Amino acid sequence: MPFTPSYNLFCDPTACNTLRSDPGTGFTTGNIFGCDSAILGGIPSASPTNVNCGMLSTIVMGDTNSIFCYCLNPFSRYSHIGNGCQNLIRGEFSNVFNGDRNGLSDYEQTIRNGKLNFVGDIPLSEDTYLDVYNGCCNQVSTGCNMSVMNGACNVVESASGSFIGSGCCNYVTLEPCVAAGEASIAGGFCNKINMDPGACGGGISFIGGGKGNCIETFCCFSGHASSITGGDTNLIETQWSFIGGGANNTVARFTDFSVIGGGSNNMVCCGSCTIFESASFIGAGCCNTIGICSCCSVIAGGVLNTIFDKSAMSYIGGGACNCVGTTTGTSVFGTIGGGCNNQIPSGSGCSSLHSSVIGGTGNVSAGIGTFVGGGDTNLVCTLPYGVISYSSIAGGQYNIICCNGCALPADYSFIGGGLCNHVCSPFGFVGGGQNNETLGACSSIVGGIYNGIGGNCSDFNFIGGGNANRIVGGAFFGCACYGIVFGGTCNAIDAYAPANSCFDLIGGGAKNFICTGSNHDSIFGGFCNTVSGSCNTLGGGFNNTIGSTAGITAVATLSFLGGGALITVLIPQTTHLLITLLAADKRTVWYRVSTIHQYSADMETC
Repeated sequence: MPFTPSYNLFCDPTACNTLRSDPGTGFTTGNIFGCDSAILGGIPSASPTNVNCGMLSTIVMGDTNSIFCYCLNPFSRYSHIGNGCQNLIRGEFSNVFNGDRNGLSDYEQTIRNGKLNFVGDIPLSEDTYLDVYNGCCNQVSTGCNMSVMNGACNVVESASGSFIGSGCCNYVTLEPCVAAGEASIAGGFCNKINMDPGACGGGISFIGGGKGNCIETFCCFSGHASSITGGDTNLIETQWSFIGGGANNTVARFTDFSVIGGGSNNMVCCGSCTIFESASFIGAGCCNTIGICSCCSVIAGGVLNTIFDKSAMSYIGGGACNCVGTTTGTSVFGTIGGGCNNQIPSGSGCSSLHSSVIGGTGNVSAGIGTFVGGGDTNLVCTLPYGVISYSSIAGGQYNIICCNGCALPADYSFIGGGLCNHVCSPFGFVGGGQNNETLGACSSIVGGIYNGIGGNCSDFNFIGGGNANRIVGGAFFGCACYGIVFGGTCNAIDAYAPANSCFDLIGGGAKNFICTGSNHDSIFGGFCNTVSGSCNTLGGGFNNTIGSTAGITAVATLSFLGGGALITVLIPQTTHLLITLLAADKRTVWYRVSTIHQYSADMETC
């Protein structure tokens, strides 16, 4: 049905109560109470629905749209409603272009479409350039240059320069201070950029999407310039930080410049307002944690990996249940490549520095510059007896380098591999094998099983291999130094009495024995041979003896026995006599010396 729009051409508000009727029906399309305003079109009825109380304002088409004056402003000037139903403007320079039950209540605002959207403050606060482009139940208020593009139930409040693109129930609210504002949420559900009253951060932050993600602020500049790309229930409480995605990840307050790439339940823990808490990284995985005072640390991935408090500049590549540091002490520059249940601990007043575990299971590397390459349950440990430095275990199982009860810490020591090998001395070496142990400084066991270099005064010794060979000295007895056992079984160089055994050698064989107080003695092989004295050589054979025998105390010097069986060479006092007996059998050679360099000899055949 054709109709004629109503116009108010009067400038005096007291004379502006005008109804314009359609000539054909007598119906009107609206009431005009303002000056120089217009209603163009609409639905003619006996009870007109569009109301224009503004100055220089326009309603074009639609039903039950209104432009009202409010509070101290007697007119809503220069405003416009383009179409729609039950839209309302209470402000100046504002526009509603379409939609249903949208409201504007401030200056220089726009709603372009949608339903139940609201822009502005009540009472007026001179907020400007606030926009809702579409959607339902969106709200923009208290600030400048803020927008909601689409979606439902999104809110931008007190956050100048901020933006919500789409989604549902997203929320941006910041206190109006210098650092606040320019925050954005692109979309998603129930995402929030929020700042507590009294803080002055949160600006220039971004949430891309996802669900329940939050950038919070608690003190000055926390939450500033941080980003969450997506995911579920991720949280940032600090500035210049980033979460890429995943679920339930947290970058806590005072951990600036930190990153969590993704994964689940990962956390960079709360610091204490210093730059030294910052710049940590968790790439992905589940339940990984970087603790307090652990700046510049990295967990690339894995599950249940932890860099504890005071473990700065540390690294875990992946794996499960690996940890750098403990609840006490300090671990700095620690590295765990991967594996499971590997540790670089600190505690009992000791620290770990520059220590590494590359992989494996249950390995521990503690001290300064210590290293475990891999394997299972290998241990470089720092106990209350001292801190170990620069010692390494390449691999194997149940191998240990420690200083538990040692006179000196086990620094610069090495175990190559094998099973249940043990080094408890500085510069110690075990290449491999099983159950080999060295307690002497600068001593080495290349391989074999059950070989041992024992005592705190068993230094500079060597065992090549074999089974159950030993070089043993004691702290309260003599020293066994510079001894060599190349191999064999159950061979021994001892220094249990108050005398030293030094520069002795056993080449091989079985159950060969160089007694306490013997120096520069050699047994090259054979079975059950014994040497006691100095500068003696026994080539081999069976059950041969140079020096002491049962019931007789004798020390041989400069003697040589090539081999044979059951041969005994006895010299009851020190001499420079050279004895040579080759391939004899069942003989006892007894020399009595009258004066030095003069001797007589009786040979008695047993």
